[in-house]
Amino acid sequence: MKGYRKGLVSTLLTLGLLTMAACGRPPAVGGGTGEGAHGGHEAHGQAAAGSAAGAPAGAAGGQRLRIAIGHGLDYVGVDPLGPGRENTLLATIIYEPLLLETADGKLEPALAERWESDPTGTHWTFHLRRGVTFHDGTPFDARAVVRAYERHLRDPEKARRLGEPRVEIVDDYTVSFHLNRPHAPFLSVVGSFSTVIPGPNAYGSDGNLVKPVGTGPFQVTRFTREHVLLARYEKHWRQVPALEEVEVKYIPDPATMILALEAGEVDVIGADGYGVPRNEIRRLEADPRFRVLVNTKDAALEWIGFNLHRPPFDDLRVRQAFNYAVDREAITRQVLEGYAVPARGPIGYDASIPWTNTAIEGYRHHPERARALLEEAGWKDTDGDGIRERDGRPLRATLLFEPTRDWKLVAEALRTQLRQVGMDLRLEMRDGALIRDLQKKGDFEAAAQGSIGKSLVDPYYYLVWYYSSRGRGSLLHDPGLDGLIARSLSTLDPGERERLYHEIQARIMEILPGAYLYHPARVTVVRADVEGWESAGTMDPLRFLWKVSRRGGR
Repeated sequence: MKGYRKGLVSTLLTLGLLTMAACGRPPAVGGGTGEGAHGGHEAHGQAAAGSAAGAPAGAAGGQRLRIAIGHGLDYVGVDPLGPGRENTLLATIIYEPLLLETADGKLEPALAERWESDPTGTHWTFHLRRGVTFHDGTPFDARAVVRAYERHLRDPEKARRLGEPRVEIVDDYTVSFHLNRPHAPFLSVVGSFSTVIPGPNAYGSDGNLVKPVGTGPFQVTRFTREHVLLARYEKHWRQVPALEEVEVKYIPDPATMILALEAGEVDVIGADGYGVPRNEIRRLEADPRFRVLVNTKDAALEWIGFNLHRPPFDDLRVRQAFNYAVDREAITRQVLEGYAVPARGPIGYDASIPWTNTAIEGYRHHPERARALLEEAGWKDTDGDGIRERDGRPLRATLLFEPTRDWKLVAEALRTQLRQVGMDLRLEMRDGALIRDLQKKGDFEAAAQGSIGKSLVDPYYYLVWYYSSRGRGSLLHDPGLDGLIARSLSTLDPGERERLYHEIQARIMEILPGAYLYHPARVTVVRADVEGWESAGTMDPLRFLWKVSRRGGR
């Protein structure tokens, strides 16, 4: 990745003039060095000169928006083909996929105007939108799609997610995908940020992406480790965005982000799900300069995964006791200030979240039942210290969690609640990559989990990731569950597929590999004159930026 970034920035600096000139935009990136960009210093060309004077390049009289993110990373990436969360944030505003997931979990045409499948679900045909151009002026056509998918399919994980298809050109504006077997999630992957289409000139001679050239509504004009500057693409096929310029800044500290908002240095915070302290939201709601947008209808879920192969969670009764000991209502009300919904199961809390098995009632706070289950499992407090023992060993477990604001407070609340039933929950804050590595090795007892890949349109990747034996973050190995998940992947009938998903959720709740805690609300704070903001709950939260405008044309 470092090599790519150095190449990317270098290319931006040396070829930016040519790129922007070719597509009719003002030259925005010029001069400078890759070293300067990686070192946190901006590249200075004609655009940089405008910015230094306090007016962004090309923004005279146009609408401008500054978005602060606290993405938990030291910079934002613009390589849609690269691994890591940093490469998802801007994916669908610089580039576009064939289809695009809407805010309510449906798929709508994007670079493909329409599509169809044969009855077997193994042959898919996409009819491409005509008259679309990449940011460098290159026409979009079937060759660009095949080139992009050849690159996508070099990644074994992405190839599996797509059903390992073969892609071919039918004519200049038609492509076909041939799968060896039906793969129900195929369309949802084609419509995600992970399969966007870069332009033919975005690749280097080695096939890797070296320039951020897409068809999206915004194009990159400057890129440093602290921020990305984007200009609207005047020839976008959908509509020319009202925003002429967008700046995405990285501000990791939540308090600094709030200060930047109140000082007028940024216009939007919280879009990426980080960075808005819960205890500040009420105050911002009362400030007429801002609007607080709260979205609870997305697929986000915070939960704890247990190691089912190590005491004490190798005993179902202990896992059940843990779940009964947790007061989810208190956590969402007191710790999360009401900006969350208590979880019931592994998908959603009611029918507003697609695919939810609403028959699952989950675990309500019942400490007496938790104590009874622990007694039945042989855990008793024999020395009167409030912690149960069995065979001379205390009922103790370590919870691993990432250093995010919510998890630290939630973990402390859980420790208090578990203590009330006689369990000693020790807390260890660790880097996310380390937690995943420990979990993969089975060297953990309990670990905070997120909702990787759990989109509204289809949560299949999340189910495979955590609950299938072949999942990269698998918590269990259950042949019955493996069979259900495999059948759901090959079943094309939506009704039958939903029935299978409900069965999968019921089976997960029988095995109980975790404690499902809450669905966090996505809170975005925008300046009061920002209109048209639409929350996207996935990993590309700026997806609907093309709809945004500033009242009064600011």
